[in-house]
Amino acid sequence: MWRTLPSDSLRLAVSLLVAGLSIASAAVAAAGAPTAPPPLVGVAESGGRWALRPLDPRTLAPLPGGWEQPVARNATVVRSPLGRGVAAMWDVPDAGRKGGRWSGTIVVSTRTGTVLRRQREAIGDGDLYWSGGEAPAKRGGAIILDAYQDSGSQGYGYSFGDAVSGNGDGILTAGSFAAVAEGLALFFVDPEEIDIADGIKSNGIFYPVVAPLHDAFGSEGLYQLVADVAHDRLYIPSTSGLVTEIDQLGGRHTISYHPVTLKDASFGAAWAGQGRIALWGEDGLGTIDTRTWTTNAISTDQMALPTPFGIVAWTYDAPGGISVFRPDGSRRFTVFADTTIPSWGGVRGLGPIAVGPYLYVVAGDHHRYAIDLRTGHLVGRTRDGVRLAAPSYVPIP
Repeated sequence: MWRTLPSDSLRLAVSLLVAGLSIASAAVAAAGAPTAPPPLVGVAESGGRWALRPLDPRTLAPLPGGWEQPVARNATVVRSPLGRGVAAMWDVPDAGRKGGRWSGTIVVSTRTGTVLRRQREAIGDGDLYWSGGEAPAKRGGAIILDAYQDSGSQGYGYSFGDAVSGNGDGILTAGSFAAVAEGLALFFVDPEEIDIADGIKSNGIFYPVVAPLHDAFGSEGLYQLVADVAHDRLYIPSTSGLVTEIDQLGGRHTISYHPVTLKDASFGAAWAGQGRIALWGEDGLGTIDTRTWTTNAISTDQMALPTPFGIVAWTYDAPGGISVFRPDGSRRFTVFADTTIPSWGGVRGLGPIAVGPYLYVVAGDHHRYAIDLRTGHLVGRTRDGVRLAAPSYVPIP
């Protein structure tokens, strides 16, 4: 999996269409950081009621005297890039309500619980993604999208609805996407699938669109979108033998291609920081150094989650613990969960969630535990059943 092609390998032509707002990370930095970190927020039960609530990050218990906004127990939630806002969407049967259902989409302030926007109906049943500013608005503010998989003439892809405006008609359909600073970067295997009139513009919000030609990646090639949000870059590693690099997405963008061979198998990828892309799959965890275009194998772990504190790595149902590696491949620490958590049994559920300096993981005993990513210490067991609001992206230097 980690073999590099010679520098004179074939370079394939790619046609690029980039439309939308500037996604330079300076826009996020310019918003300014709050004087105190915004509280962790999630859907938690208290007093027999499920609601959005500020939580203790070590235990996930609702903060005493904290605010609450009623939502369904299984609401989909997402945190804004700087953590000042949280969006929730739900649509569940409820025979006690008119129409037999209870649905809605709300955006609230994490500090006060004030509702900033409200839609009486949920626009879909997918995942929420929040890009752009902290305040939701039709123009120049946050872009909060519901993304869900659907089936079309070209196979499975993703459709998007605007959770801010309530437009759920499927704004765009794409094969893959990545959340960036002020929109979504969308990848279309076939440019003919792009509907310029209806797809790029909706309700005054423009979405950055990246559209390589089909043959640039090969009809059978596998690929991932990797957003380096802090440096306004997008990478597309592919099993076809190329990594496409797109710089200055919101300005006079430049495109370059770099030969790197990957095994023709499904893989995950994300920006890991320090100039490296993390990739993981059946062959384990490794990185691509974008400064030298060399590869480095790190471990046999098959899953990973890059964070500002390192690359969290694990294998589902494996008896070993969770490791955190630096981008250069050196190990920061390993939580030997089999000796610190009774009935560990490996990672379960949908995988660990990182919010701020804490990692939350569901173990084989079906309980959730908190790990301090700054120290590697196991903080302890947290409340179970809490749905945490995590950001769509975190700029990693």
